[in-house]
Amino acid sequence: MLNIGQAAITRRDMSGHADYPHEVGTLYDCTACEANCFCAEVQAGQVDDAEDTEPTVCVHCAIGQEQMQAHADRKFGPRP
Repeated sequence: MLNIGQAAITRRDMSGHADYPHEVGTLYDCTACEANCFCAEVQAGQVDDAEDTEPTVCVHCAIGQEQMQAHADRKFGPRP
């Protein structure tokens, strides 16, 4: 979900973010995006899609969910 037109980061807001145009909370390998939760900002810029029923989360929370799922898979086995 990279929608530069709606909520792009300006140079002033880029402090700590990767030197690549992106919305706050959407870029993997951006230290600032991965370090903090930006779900509210990501969801505010989200385009409504009737087919997409999953809530959009920021990179920080997506990484956390992936780690929790990996831990559960190791402990209980993968989900069917």
